[in-house]
Amino acid sequence: MTKKLKWLLFSILGLVLIGAGLSVFGEALVLKMQSEHWQDWFWTGTLSLVLVNSGVSLVGQAVIYKIQHDHYHHWHKHHKASKHIHGEHSDRSEV
Repeated sequence: MTKKLKWLLFSILGLVLIGAGLSVFGEALVLKMQSEHWQDWFWTGTLSLVLVNSGVSLVGQAVIYKIQHDHYHHWHKHHKASKHIHGEHSDRSEV
């Protein structure tokens, strides 16, 4: 799988998880306000925390993949241009 594809998948999935986690968090708040016992909302709140943190982690990893992808393509573009300037061609048709 390419860095670009990993970047796209991780960023989209991360944002979906953050959104889902925030929705579950809202539900946990409603349960907390309506309930007398902490056990009624604790697991819903914990699930929201897991979802949001997982989403943030995936978005962070997506940023790493994006930086690696951009660095790789920038380096190869620069390396290819410097070969051309110095007369080093990989496709030597005169050989």
